[in-house]
Amino acid sequence: MRMTSHGRLRHVATLLITACLSLPAAAQPWESARPKPLSGLRPLVQPTPLPPSHTPEAAPARTADLKPTPTKQMAKPTAAEPRPAARALHIPVPPRVVAPRPATATATARPSLIIIDSRRITDPKGGVHQLALIADQLIHEFADRQAALDQLKREVDAAQAELKAATPEQAKILDPKVKAQQAAFDAQTAAFMTAYNARSSALVTPVQRQVNDALKVFATSRGAMAVIDGAHFNDLVLMLQNGVDPHALDLTTAFIDSYNAQHR
Repeated sequence: MRMTSHGRLRHVATLLITACLSLPAAAQPWESARPKPLSGLRPLVQPTPLPPSHTPEAAPARTADLKPTPTKQMAKPTAAEPRPAARALHIPVPPRVVAPRPATATATARPSLIIIDSRRITDPKGGVHQLALIADQLIHEFADRQAALDQLKREVDAAQAELKAATPEQAKILDPKVKAQQAAFDAQTAAFMTAYNARSSALVTPVQRQVNDALKVFATSRGAMAVIDGAHFNDLVLMLQNGVDPHALDLTTAFIDSYNAQHR
């Protein structure tokens, strides 16, 4: 079944709006498959061995240093004789053993993440209301030019069909006409897309900033340190712990509802 002019415009509008957002859409949904863990992965940082828990035995004192002081009375030095310097007693000190610090809550806390599916943000039904209104506005503004392109396309198709059924003599006359119609259609289509993309970007860019800023606030308020686009879930996640359900991390609906409530 052929798509109507409004249907094609809505489809193009949705694609362009999705392309303008910082979270691009993907072809395959992440709900259809779970990522498989890679084998042979090693941690990026190897743990540092802890110091020994026991205190090393003190090194034995040197015999020469611990020799008892003789009891024989020593003659007092005279003024001419200098007093011998006192000999320092060396006592070996055992090395200090630092006990390992207990793990703090900050060090052991796992960074949380959430999933936001960009395809649902740009969905005309159930997505961000502002983007759906922009798609309708683009359809209304470019409806006449789209209808003119559709009419020219029908004329080109009819001329090409006539050219195929023509005799060689007729083909020599029809061929320049068909080529001219095709060139006119290509030029008008290129001009249409240039104007359409410029207008779409002008309308979508302010909303794009609002959506990105709102997403940062939304994720931060829920303690998330990372946001994964559900449209690329299978391509980004290398390992998922057994028992973790990605649907439990998907807060797309909550984010869309929160955004729509604040931007009516």
